[in-house]
Amino acid sequence: MPNPLTRRRLVIPSPFTPIAIPNIVYWYKADALAQADGTGVSAWPDSSGQGYTTQQATGALQPLFKVNIQNRLPGLLFNGSTQFLSQDIFWNNQAFSLFAVVQVHSFASSGDIISGVTAGIAWQYVTSGKLDLNKSQTVQIGESTTALVVDTSAFVAVTYASPNAAFYNAGSADGTASSAQTFSAVATSLGRAGTFNIEYFNGYMFELLAYSRVLAAAEIAAVRTYLRGKWAV
Repeated sequence: MPNPLTRRRLVIPSPFTPIAIPNIVYWYKADALAQADGTGVSAWPDSSGQGYTTQQATGALQPLFKVNIQNRLPGLLFNGSTQFLSQDIFWNNQAFSLFAVVQVHSFASSGDIISGVTAGIAWQYVTSGKLDLNKSQTVQIGESTTALVVDTSAFVAVTYASPNAAFYNAGSADGTASSAQTFSAVATSLGRAGTFNIEYFNGYMFELLAYSRVLAAAEIAAVRTYLRGKWAV
C-alpha cells in the first residue's frame, strides 16, 4: 500500500539559456555588468564561456552603463561619434546567426552593431532605418524589409550561409537576400566600422548573441522568445 506521506517530486524545467544551443560564439548582455549609473564600460564580458570579452581602455571612448533603461534592465549607451568596444575575436565564419536587442537614437548616419575590417562581416543600420548585412562596408549582401523606429527598442536578427541571408524583426521574418561572399579572419568592433573611425552606433545595446551556423527554425524561435520576453520588445 502506498505511503500517504510520500510526495511526488516536482520537477521544474530550467529556464532557457542561449548556451544550450550548440556553436555559440559570443553572448554579451548588459545585465552581466554591475556598475554605477553613467560610468564608462571598459570591458563587456562574454557570457558564452568562449572568452571573447570586448574592451575599451580609453575612458573617453567607452560606452556608458545606464541602469533601468528597458524593462527595468540596464543598457550600454553609445554616443554615435566616438564610443566603441574592440572585440578579441577574429571572425571568419562563413555561416552564422546574429541576434541583438538594440535601440537606435538617430538614423542621420549609418551605425554598426558589429563590424570587421577588410573582408569582414558588418551588420549595421543605415539611414533608412533598415538593417544591412555587408562585407567590410563595401559589398552589400542585403537589408531588412522593415525599418527600425527611432528611440524604440527592438529584437533583430540575421542569418547567413553563402549565398543566402535572412532577416528577422520582432517576431517575424523580415526579408531575404542572396549574395555569395567569403569572409576573412579580421578584427571586429562593437559600435563602429571595424578599426575605422566611421559609422559609430548611436543608441543602446542591450544584448548580442552570435552562433557559427544558421540555426534551425526552432532554435531561432527559442532565442527570439528568450530575448523578447526578457527585454519586453
